Parts: sequence; C-alpha cells; structure tokens
Amino acid sequence: MAKKRTFGKFDKKERFNWQLCFFFVLLRPKRKQTGLVMKKIPSFSFAAALAALLCGSVMTGCQKSLEDKCAEEAKVYTRKNCPMDLDENQRMDSMTFERNSHTICYYYTFKGIADDTARINERSEDMKEAMVKAYKNDMSMRLYKEKGYKSAYIFHSEKNPQEVLFSLTLSMEKNNVKVEK
Repeated sequence: MAKKRTFGKFDKKERFNWQLCFFFVLLRPKRKQTGLVMKKIPSFSFAAALAALLCGSVMTGCQKSLEDKCAEEAKVYTRKNCPMDLDENQRMDSMTFERNSHTICYYYTFKGIADDTARINERSEDMKEAMVKAYKNDMSMRLYKEKGYKSAYIFHSEKNPQEVLFSLTLSMEKNNVKVEK
C-alpha cells in the first residue's frame, strides 16, 4: 500500500510547486511504444512553455515606477494606521506623497501639553537634531533616500488645526542629511 504524502511539513510555496509539477505531469502526453523504438517527447513541452509565458507576463506586468509604489504605500499606510496616537501628546494623522517634488509628507498633531507654541520654539533645535539622527539611521527609507526623495514632517496644533507648530524637510546628499525648513 502506497504511503500518502502529507503537506504538513511544507510551506505554501513548496506545496504550490509540488501541485504545479503534478499538474504538468498530468498534462504531458504518454509515450507510445512501437516495437523496440520509443518516440521521444520534446523536453520543452507545451506545459513548460505555458508556465514560462505566464511567469514572464506576471513579472513584467506587475512592475510599477518608484513614484507609483511610493504613492500607493502612503495611501495604504494612511488607510490602515491613521490616525494613530504615538503617545499622549502626539498623533500621526496621515502620510502623503507629492509627485512633483518627490516628497513623502508625514502629518502629525501635537496635543495636550505639547500643543504650546512657546514650548515648541524652545525645543525646536532638539527636535531637529533628533529627527535628523532618526532619518539618517532609518534603513526602511534607504531606496527613497538614494533616489533623492525628500521626507517632510509637519506638526499641527490640536487647538488650532490650521496652525503649523513645527515643520522640517529632510533629504540625503552624499551621505549627509540636508535640512530644509
């Protein structure tokens, strides 16, 4: 009695590959025996050609420009995560991408005791230094930084949403962070 093959040990990709190979074996025509001579089946069968065609079209059809990818990631991140309270005094409201300037914009709101213009002005240099350091060490943004994309951080007041309490735009230039106000 043949032992049944279980898929418990395999991950989904291995299971799919095994099922795909099994499917192609079923599609392949059987060899016919004519006396002592067997006809050879070409090694490049219809199933292999179909698989190559499908893989090629999937690989080229799904490529997006970096701008499209960045815009999509910003929309998805905002839809899934925002608004998000970072702590009792700060909330992330949204993330957007400006195509014309290649700038990824992060919008925050200061609330509670942090929603004070005098306090923000007093601590602006410390905030700037901390943000520059965090930006320089952020490896998740490496591709965007290498391509010259900017990151803008805009902090609004909760009491007066039209008021911008602090803003900073950062970009990389020859392994140094360039700061724009």
